[in-house]
Amino acid sequence: MRVLIITPKYYPTISGNTESVARISQGLQALGVQTTVITPAQYTKELEENADLVHIFHATKGYVPTRKPYIVSLTGTDMNVHAFQEDKHELLKESINNSQHITTYEPRDFTQLTDIGCILPPHTTIPKSVTLPESTFDVRTHFNIPKEHTLFLLIAAIREVKDPLYAVTELEQLENKTLLILGEVHDETLHQQIKRPWVIVGKLPHEHMYAAYEAADIVLNTSDSESCANAVIEAMFMEKQLFVADVPGNQHVPKNRRFEKVQGALAKILETLPPINYGGKFPTQEAEARAYKKVYEHVMRSLSHSAAT
Repeated sequence: MRVLIITPKYYPTISGNTESVARISQGLQALGVQTTVITPAQYTKELEENADLVHIFHATKGYVPTRKPYIVSLTGTDMNVHAFQEDKHELLKESINNSQHITTYEPRDFTQLTDIGCILPPHTTIPKSVTLPESTFDVRTHFNIPKEHTLFLLIAAIREVKDPLYAVTELEQLENKTLLILGEVHDETLHQQIKRPWVIVGKLPHEHMYAAYEAADIVLNTSDSESCANAVIEAMFMEKQLFVADVPGNQHVPKNRRFEKVQGALAKILETLPPINYGGKFPTQEAEARAYKKVYEHVMRSLSHSAAT
Protein backbone atom coordinates (compact mmCIF):
# COMPACT_ATOMS: atom_id res chain seq x y z
CA MET A 1 0.00 0.00 0.00
CA ARG A 2 1.25 3.47 -0.89
CA VAL A 3 0.11 6.37 1.29
CA LEU A 4 0.74 10.06 0.67
CA ILE A 5 0.81 11.91 4.00
CA ILE A 6 0.20 15.68 3.89
CA THR A 7 1.07 17.73 6.97
CA PRO A 8 1.25 21.53 7.48
CA LYS A 9 4.91 21.40 8.53
CA TYR A 10 7.69 18.88 8.18
CA TYR A 11 11.44 18.71 8.57
CA PRO A 12 13.53 20.81 8.76
CA THR A 13 10.79 22.71 10.64
CA ILE A 14 10.34 21.28 14.14
CA SER A 15 6.76 21.14 15.42
CA GLY A 16 4.36 18.79 17.15
CA ASN A 17 2.84 17.83 13.80
CA THR A 18 6.31 17.18 12.38
CA GLU A 19 7.25 14.80 15.17
CA SER A 20 3.89 13.00 15.17
CA VAL A 21 3.89 12.45 11.42
CA ALA A 22 7.52 11.32 11.40
CA ARG A 23 6.84 8.80 14.18
CA ILE A 24 3.71 7.44 12.50
CA SER A 25 5.37 7.29 9.07
CA GLN A 26 8.36 5.36 10.45
CA GLY A 27 6.04 2.94 12.22
CA LEU A 28 4.02 2.37 9.05
CA GLN A 29 7.14 1.78 6.97
CA ALA A 30 8.23 -0.91 9.44
CA LEU A 31 4.91 -2.63 8.72
CA GLY A 32 5.46 -2.56 4.97
CA VAL A 33 3.40 0.52 4.12
CA GLN A 34 5.12 2.83 1.65
CA THR A 35 4.75 6.40 2.90
CA THR A 36 5.67 9.74 1.35
CA VAL A 37 5.43 12.80 3.60
CA ILE A 38 4.94 16.26 2.12
CA THR A 39 3.56 19.70 3.01
CA PRO A 40 0.68 21.22 0.99
CA ALA A 41 3.17 23.41 -0.90
CA GLN A 42 4.99 20.28 -2.13
CA TYR A 43 1.84 18.60 -3.46
CA THR A 44 1.83 17.55 -7.12
CA LYS A 45 -0.54 15.52 -9.27
CA GLU A 46 2.28 13.03 -9.86
CA LEU A 47 2.61 12.36 -6.13
CA GLU A 48 -1.15 11.93 -5.92
CA GLU A 49 -1.24 9.48 -8.82
CA ASN A 50 1.46 7.33 -7.22
CA ALA A 51 -0.57 6.92 -4.00
CA ASP A 52 -3.35 4.48 -3.19
CA LEU A 53 -4.59 6.65 -0.34
CA VAL A 54 -3.98 10.17 1.01
CA HIS A 55 -3.71 10.89 4.74
CA ILE A 56 -4.25 14.54 5.67
CA PHE A 57 -3.03 15.69 9.06
CA HIS A 58 -4.97 18.81 10.03
CA ALA A 59 -8.32 19.28 8.29
CA THR A 60 -7.63 22.89 7.32
CA LYS A 61 -3.89 23.59 7.31
CA GLY A 62 -3.01 20.24 5.76
CA TYR A 63 -5.90 20.02 3.32
CA VAL A 64 -5.33 19.75 -0.43
CA PRO A 65 -8.22 18.89 -2.79
CA THR A 66 -7.50 15.44 -4.14
CA ARG A 67 -9.20 12.93 -6.42
CA LYS A 68 -7.79 10.05 -4.39
CA PRO A 69 -9.64 8.64 -1.37
CA TYR A 70 -8.35 10.24 1.81
CA ILE A 71 -8.63 10.20 5.58
CA VAL A 72 -8.27 13.19 7.90
CA SER A 73 -6.57 13.33 11.30
CA LEU A 74 -8.24 16.13 13.26
CA THR A 75 -6.04 18.34 15.44
CA GLY A 76 -6.62 20.67 18.36
CA THR A 77 -6.67 23.66 16.03
CA ASP A 78 -9.39 22.04 13.90
CA MET A 79 -11.60 21.19 16.88
CA ASN A 80 -10.90 24.02 19.30
CA VAL A 81 -10.14 27.00 17.08
CA HIS A 82 -11.22 26.73 13.44
CA ALA A 83 -14.55 25.10 14.31
CA PHE A 84 -15.41 28.40 16.03
CA GLN A 85 -14.10 30.67 13.25
CA GLU A 86 -16.76 31.28 10.61
CA ASP A 87 -14.25 31.96 7.86
CA LYS A 88 -12.86 28.39 8.31
CA HIS A 89 -16.21 26.58 8.22
CA GLU A 90 -16.43 26.01 4.46
CA LEU A 91 -12.90 24.60 4.34
CA LEU A 92 -13.63 22.34 7.32
CA LYS A 93 -16.78 21.05 5.66
CA GLU A 94 -15.04 20.44 2.34
CA SER A 95 -12.19 18.60 4.02
CA ILE A 96 -14.26 16.46 6.38
CA ASN A 97 -17.37 15.84 4.26
CA ASN A 98 -15.39 14.37 1.37
CA SER A 99 -13.12 12.19 3.51
CA GLN A 100 -13.51 8.45 3.94
CA HIS A 101 -12.55 8.35 7.62
CA ILE A 102 -11.41 10.64 10.42
CA THR A 103 -9.08 9.97 13.34
CA THR A 104 -8.44 11.77 16.61
CA TYR A 105 -5.86 11.23 19.35
CA GLU A 106 -8.53 11.02 22.07
CA PRO A 107 -12.33 10.66 22.27
CA ARG A 108 -13.90 13.97 21.26
CA ASP A 109 -17.31 15.61 21.10
CA PHE A 110 -18.02 16.50 17.46
CA THR A 111 -21.09 18.67 18.15
CA GLN A 112 -19.40 21.87 17.03
CA LEU A 113 -18.46 20.25 13.71
CA THR A 114 -21.94 18.86 13.03
CA ASP A 115 -23.49 22.19 14.04
CA ILE A 116 -21.63 23.96 11.22
CA GLY A 117 -22.66 21.36 8.64
CA CYS A 118 -19.90 18.76 8.75
CA ILE A 119 -21.10 15.29 7.78
CA LEU A 120 -18.86 12.97 9.71
CA PRO A 121 -17.53 9.76 8.15
CA PRO A 122 -16.53 6.78 10.34
CA HIS A 123 -14.22 7.76 13.18
CA THR A 124 -11.38 6.02 15.02
CA THR A 125 -9.52 7.19 18.13
CA ILE A 126 -5.80 6.34 17.93
CA PRO A 127 -3.76 7.32 21.00
CA LYS A 128 -0.25 8.65 20.47
CA SER A 129 2.79 6.52 21.21
CA VAL A 130 6.01 7.78 22.77
CA THR A 131 9.42 7.42 21.13
CA LEU A 132 12.16 9.00 23.20
CA PRO A 133 15.62 7.53 22.61
CA GLU A 134 17.83 7.91 25.67
CA SER A 135 20.39 10.71 25.48
CA THR A 136 23.24 11.88 27.70
CA PHE A 137 23.24 15.36 26.13
CA ASP A 138 23.86 18.01 28.84
CA VAL A 139 20.99 20.47 28.41
CA ARG A 140 21.94 22.76 31.30
CA THR A 141 25.49 23.16 30.02
CA HIS A 142 24.33 23.64 26.43
CA PHE A 143 21.97 26.49 27.40
CA ASN A 144 24.16 27.79 30.24
CA ILE A 145 21.51 27.17 32.92
CA PRO A 146 22.78 27.45 36.53
CA LYS A 147 22.61 24.15 38.41
CA GLU A 148 20.88 25.79 41.37
CA HIS A 149 18.01 27.11 39.22
CA THR A 150 14.63 25.40 39.05
CA LEU A 151 14.28 24.54 35.37
CA PHE A 152 10.82 24.97 33.86
CA LEU A 153 10.42 23.41 30.42
CA LEU A 154 7.84 24.61 27.91
CA ILE A 155 7.90 22.84 24.56
CA ALA A 156 5.96 25.06 22.18
CA ALA A 157 6.39 27.32 19.20
CA ILE A 158 6.38 31.02 19.94
CA ARG A 159 2.89 31.80 18.71
CA GLU A 160 -0.27 33.18 20.28
CA VAL A 161 -2.19 29.92 20.70
CA LYS A 162 0.67 28.44 22.79
CA ASP A 163 0.59 31.51 25.08
CA PRO A 164 4.18 31.49 26.40
CA LEU A 165 3.54 34.96 27.82
CA TYR A 166 1.21 33.42 30.42
CA ALA A 167 4.04 31.17 31.65
CA VAL A 168 6.47 34.10 31.82
CA THR A 169 3.98 36.25 33.75
CA GLU A 170 3.14 33.47 36.24
CA LEU A 171 6.80 32.64 36.96
CA GLU A 172 7.96 36.26 37.17
CA GLN A 173 8.03 36.47 40.95
CA LEU A 174 9.84 33.18 41.57
CA GLU A 175 13.54 33.26 42.46
CA ASN A 176 16.36 31.15 41.04
CA LYS A 177 14.45 29.90 38.01
CA THR A 178 14.96 29.42 34.30
CA LEU A 179 12.21 28.97 31.75
CA LEU A 180 13.46 27.02 28.74
CA ILE A 181 11.12 27.28 25.76
CA LEU A 182 11.92 24.84 22.97
CA GLY A 183 10.26 25.67 19.67
CA GLU A 184 10.29 27.69 16.48
CA VAL A 185 9.69 31.45 16.64
CA HIS A 186 6.56 32.13 14.57
CA ASP A 187 5.63 35.49 16.11
CA GLU A 188 8.52 37.92 16.57
CA THR A 189 6.36 40.46 18.41
CA LEU A 190 5.43 37.83 20.99
CA HIS A 191 9.08 36.75 21.12
CA GLN A 192 10.06 40.27 22.15
CA GLN A 193 7.31 40.38 24.79
CA ILE A 194 8.56 37.29 26.60
CA LYS A 195 12.24 38.27 26.69
CA ARG A 196 13.65 38.13 30.21
CA PRO A 197 17.17 37.33 31.52
CA TRP A 198 15.79 34.05 32.89
CA VAL A 199 13.88 33.02 29.73
CA ILE A 200 15.70 31.01 27.07
CA VAL A 201 14.18 30.31 23.66
CA GLY A 202 15.94 27.59 21.71
CA LYS A 203 15.62 24.39 19.72
CA LEU A 204 16.78 20.80 20.12
CA PRO A 205 16.49 17.86 17.73
CA HIS A 206 14.17 15.05 18.79
CA GLU A 207 17.19 12.86 19.60
CA HIS A 208 17.97 15.14 22.58
CA MET A 209 14.43 15.56 23.93
CA TYR A 210 14.92 12.73 26.44
CA ALA A 211 17.77 14.77 27.91
CA ALA A 212 15.59 17.90 28.00
CA TYR A 213 12.96 16.14 30.10
CA GLU A 214 15.65 14.61 32.31
CA ALA A 215 17.10 18.06 33.01
CA ALA A 216 13.74 19.73 33.68
CA ASP A 217 12.32 20.06 37.17
CA ILE A 218 8.84 21.00 35.97
CA VAL A 219 7.20 20.73 32.53
CA LEU A 220 4.50 23.23 31.55
CA ASN A 221 1.82 23.47 28.90
CA THR A 222 0.04 26.84 28.69
CA SER A 223 -1.74 26.44 25.35
CA ASP A 224 -5.20 27.81 24.60
CA SER A 225 -5.80 24.79 22.34
CA GLU A 226 -4.39 21.26 22.41
CA SER A 227 -5.00 17.73 21.22
CA CYS A 228 -2.88 15.35 23.28
CA ALA A 229 0.34 17.33 22.82
CA ASN A 230 3.47 15.24 22.36
CA ALA A 231 5.22 17.22 25.09
CA VAL A 232 2.48 16.47 27.62
CA ILE A 233 2.42 12.75 26.88
CA GLU A 234 6.21 12.56 26.88
CA ALA A 235 6.44 14.37 30.22
CA MET A 236 4.01 11.86 31.73
CA PHE A 237 5.99 9.00 30.18
CA MET A 238 9.15 10.44 31.79
CA GLU A 239 7.27 10.84 35.12
CA LYS A 240 8.05 14.55 35.44
CA GLN A 241 6.21 17.15 37.46
CA LEU A 242 3.72 18.44 34.88
CA PHE A 243 1.18 21.26 34.93
CA VAL A 244 -1.10 22.06 31.99
CA ALA A 245 -3.80 24.51 30.98
CA ASP A 246 -7.28 23.11 31.57
CA VAL A 247 -8.36 22.97 27.92
CA PRO A 248 -10.23 20.14 26.12
CA GLY A 249 -7.11 18.55 24.62
CA ASN A 250 -5.49 18.21 28.06
CA GLN A 251 -8.29 16.33 29.83
CA HIS A 252 -6.23 13.12 29.93
CA VAL A 253 -3.95 14.82 32.49
CA PRO A 254 -4.96 14.33 36.17
CA LYS A 255 -7.21 17.12 37.42
CA ASN A 256 -4.78 18.23 40.15
CA ARG A 257 -2.29 19.07 37.39
CA ARG A 258 -4.62 21.26 35.32
CA PHE A 259 -5.06 24.99 35.92
CA GLU A 260 -7.46 27.60 34.60
CA LYS A 261 -5.88 30.28 32.44
CA VAL A 262 -6.42 33.09 34.94
CA GLN A 263 -3.93 35.31 36.73
CA GLY A 264 -2.20 33.55 39.60
CA ALA A 265 -3.57 30.06 38.88
CA LEU A 266 -0.29 28.50 37.75
CA ALA A 267 1.72 30.27 40.43
CA LYS A 268 -0.64 28.90 43.10
CA ILE A 269 -0.61 25.30 41.82
CA LEU A 270 3.21 25.37 41.91
CA GLU A 271 3.17 25.99 45.67
CA THR A 272 2.60 22.28 46.36
CA LEU A 273 3.90 19.58 44.05
CA PRO A 274 1.65 16.48 44.12
CA PRO A 275 3.09 12.95 44.02
CA ILE A 276 3.75 11.69 40.52
CA ASN A 277 1.30 8.96 39.59
CA TYR A 278 0.00 9.18 36.04
CA GLY A 279 -0.95 5.52 35.76
CA GLY A 280 -1.78 3.70 32.56
CA LYS A 281 0.43 2.48 29.76
CA PHE A 282 1.51 4.22 26.59
CA PRO A 283 1.03 2.45 23.25
CA THR A 284 4.12 1.40 21.37
CA GLN A 285 5.05 2.94 18.04
CA GLU A 286 4.17 -0.37 16.39
CA ALA A 287 0.72 -0.47 18.00
CA GLU A 288 0.04 3.11 16.90
CA ALA A 289 1.13 2.34 13.33
CA ARG A 290 -0.95 -0.85 13.22
CA ALA A 291 -4.02 1.17 14.19
CA TYR A 292 -3.49 3.56 11.28
CA LYS A 293 -2.79 0.67 8.91
CA LYS A 294 -6.05 -0.95 10.00
CA VAL A 295 -7.93 2.25 9.13
CA TYR A 296 -6.23 2.40 5.72
CA GLU A 297 -7.11 -1.22 4.98
CA HIS A 298 -10.72 -0.71 6.09
CA VAL A 299 -11.09 2.29 3.78
CA MET A 300 -9.58 0.45 0.81
CA ARG A 301 -11.79 -2.62 1.39
CA SER A 302 -14.89 -0.43 1.64
CA LEU A 303 -14.06 1.33 -1.61
CA SER A 304 -13.36 -1.99 -3.34
CA HIS A 305 -16.67 -3.37 -2.13
CA SER A 306 -18.55 -0.27 -3.31
CA ALA A 307 -16.92 -0.48 -6.73
CA ALA A 308 -17.87 -4.15 -7.04
CA THR A 309 -21.53 -3.48 -6.27
